[in-house]
Amino acid sequence: MIIAVDFDNTIAGTTFPEIHGEIAGAIDALKRFQQAGHTIILWTCREGKVLNDALFWLADHGFSPDCVNCHSEKQIAEWGTDPRKIGADVYIDDRNALCEIDWKRIEDFINGKTPNVVFDEKSQIRELLDENRLLIEVLRERCELCGDRSACPNCRIDYVLKQIKHRRKNLPCPQEH
Repeated sequence: MIIAVDFDNTIAGTTFPEIHGEIAGAIDALKRFQQAGHTIILWTCREGKVLNDALFWLADHGFSPDCVNCHSEKQIAEWGTDPRKIGADVYIDDRNALCEIDWKRIEDFINGKTPNVVFDEKSQIRELLDENRLLIEVLRERCELCGDRSACPNCRIDYVLKQIKHRRKNLPCPQEH
């Protein structure tokens, strides 16, 4: 597996460019990933002196990434190209949406111990987004009884619930309220 990991506030706590200390469990988890045969790409916006500072800091803590802001030779040979975007199976970054940096949880995910938890969370998020999308679509429509847009107090709730139920099942819209 190829794992791209950010440095600032992911491996180390920082106030850019100052490095304050390790995020609990990060270095040990990254070492175990490498020992298990995973490729670790340091994926950071740091460059020049501040990148070197981060690399020295990692070395002082006993870790050296396989690549820094680039693909492995194996990836380049396999793809026949070296695209700008770093290709990885997993991206670990403090700026991930809906994610906190918890290295124990990340390690469990990488090791396949909790794939259903992440899958279930993603499924729940997708379901909520789908329901919100359906609700917005329904509320934008005009009521079939009164012709008003979402304002009919007598029929709107039942209508919305029936619309959502039918759209989830990809059925045609119900004609009655």
